Amino acid sequence: MTSVLCDVCVQSIVADGDRVYCFGGCKKILHIRCSELTKAGANALRDNVGLKYMCFDCRKTQICLNKLQEACSEMTEKLNSLSTQFTDLASNVERSITTQLKAHENSISARLDSISNQLQNINSATNPVTAAYSTTGVVESYADVCRNDNINQRKTSSSEKSSSQAATQPTDRVLRSGRRRLAVPSPSINATLDPSQSTPTSSISQPKSPTIKTKRIERIQKTVLLRPKSNQQNATTKADLCDKLDPTAYAVKEVHFRDSGEVTIQCESKEHASQLVSAVNDALSEKYTVEVMKPLHPRVKLVGLTDHMDGDDLIRKLKTQNNLPQTFVARCIRMTEIQKQNISRFNAVLELDASSYEAIMKLQRVYIGWERYRVVEDLNVKRCYKCSEYGHLASACSKPVCCPRCAEGHEISECVSDFVKCVNCEKMNSLRTSESDRLADVDHSSWSQKCPIYIRRLKKARQNIDYSI
Repeated sequence: MTSVLCDVCVQSIVADGDRVYCFGGCKKILHIRCSELTKAGANALRDNVGLKYMCFDCRKTQICLNKLQEACSEMTEKLNSLSTQFTDLASNVERSITTQLKAHENSISARLDSISNQLQNINSATNPVTAAYSTTGVVESYADVCRNDNINQRKTSSSEKSSSQAATQPTDRVLRSGRRRLAVPSPSINATLDPSQSTPTSSISQPKSPTIKTKRIERIQKTVLLRPKSNQQNATTKADLCDKLDPTAYAVKEVHFRDSGEVTIQCESKEHASQLVSAVNDALSEKYTVEVMKPLHPRVKLVGLTDHMDGDDLIRKLKTQNNLPQTFVARCIRMTEIQKQNISRFNAVLELDASSYEAIMKLQRVYIGWERYRVVEDLNVKRCYKCSEYGHLASACSKPVCCPRCAEGHEISECVSDFVKCVNCEKMNSLRTSESDRLADVDHSSWSQKCPIYIRRLKKARQNIDYSI
């Protein structure tokens, strides 16, 4: 047999029994001593045909291939899992978008039906002005009403128009739509006119209904506030009222109990409220104080005063340095100290009458001494700094602590969250079942001035103030 060279030591292999063949793919021929085989291993390899030898390099390559195959199998499984998750997520998003689109479609359809009903009522009415005031929403196409043939029947003669214009004053309300205008005399002027001499246009004018603020003030004047002289539960207050007073005798409409034992009672009229006060003073004066609630006077706040001064001195400087009218009347309610960057500043709250409030709010900034200060309206929005909700203070709060920044159960000093969420808007959304009625923005802190619930509270606070007193 011819000799071959060993692929490891590059020496000649003469004996056939000294040769070892690699079946790993490299096709190498090696000495037994170069193959890292023992003598027993070489004999076993020679005696058993089924045994195959692989050199070191082929074994290393095969191990790498096995690991690569395992890694590819794992990646394939993960990709299949991610594909399934993405498919489920896409289906969930599709269902959510479909639900929201259906909700918006129903809302728009309901609005269009309402507008269509309003237009049908206006077109069917004999008088377009009366129809316009009888609708509860905004009339989108009043010009179509004015084109109705019925308006020709209400045209008066030139003599009637001249007599009507001589008797009436310039109008103060105008219904507008596009290029057309239809003037309607004010209710105060109509009240002084003789019905027999009034024009058809003035006869159809209706007096204005009371505004929301007027109704709110009238409601306050018919409400009685009952306060216990000592701390007690609502059940005790309710038991005393049931034992001593009959609600039907005072035309009681609404009753609201508070956690502190106080109760507000709304009556049918101011006379009933006065009778209820007298009855409580006769029967329960030892345990309760009672009074008829009054509308609040307007209040303003002077922000950032550098010195703490007496209230009378503050008002005197305010009047003399800012050209306020002689009828300016104000009373200093309180002056609070605020620490800002280790510097003491003071905020002064003044209570005024209507004319004084209007005069100082027009200035926006006032001079006191050598400084100029900002003037803002002071509205009492009661807020709890423990649970971050409205309507009560932290001293009377029994709810758990809630962070005003992220709505979690910890103090604001311990907050490390990167996101903000309003706890009040979140609770409002949880109470509303319809997607269209939910508040769109909850990504703000509970103390944000852009919070829709805070803005609603401000509007409600303004309804309790009578700017005409």
